[in-house]
Amino acid sequence: MKKRGLAMGIAVVLGCMSLTGCGGNSNEAKNGETAAATSRVEAKNEGEIELTMMGGAHLVSVAEIVLRDYLAEHPNVKINFEKYSYGEYPTKMKLQLSNDESTPDIMIVHDLYAPQFAKAGYLVDLSDMFTEGEVLPVMDPVTMDGKVYGIPNQVTNQYVFMYRQDIYDELGLTVPETFDDYFNQAVALKENGYYAGAFDPADSGCNEVFQNFIYMLGG
Repeated sequence: MKKRGLAMGIAVVLGCMSLTGCGGNSNEAKNGETAAATSRVEAKNEGEIELTMMGGAHLVSVAEIVLRDYLAEHPNVKINFEKYSYGEYPTKMKLQLSNDESTPDIMIVHDLYAPQFAKAGYLVDLSDMFTEGEVLPVMDPVTMDGKVYGIPNQVTNQYVFMYRQDIYDELGLTVPETFDDYFNQAVALKENGYYAGAFDPADSGCNEVFQNFIYMLGG
């Protein structure tokens, strides 16, 4: 399982979302857990190492930059980076994970899928690689049942509300400070013939924006 240990070390360097376990077997994945530092030492002594990494084409920009720097420092390591379009990536992920022969070593996983993949035993528990207080709450999306299964690839899910000042002035409304304020104002806006709000179009990530809106409400 040295290959799996090396993959863990690379996952840290790449900052990718999740590391997969062998063949979707949680016990096998657990047996393959190795400290990242040890993994790098082993890599230098193992000769050529080849790993497979997969990600959606829309999620790989940062990973590719870090991957380039990592490979420059580790010429004995080869990483086959498979990239798929936004539409086909979720289906491709599930197909790859269901086949022992095609399971990738590292994959970028949207936090929407991370919990179900962790429960299915596809992901390696990386908890031992972190100490409490070392990282910000940004790790929460990759933590399930107290276990860390990945490292955030992107921290971009921060959104702000924009509003029409002229409409607020017309209706005598003030900027909402709580979600209760927002919902109450939504009723007032609708009663006066205005839309209460809008998200990006569906092809611009509407589902992700709405998902984070629900998260902010504690959902």
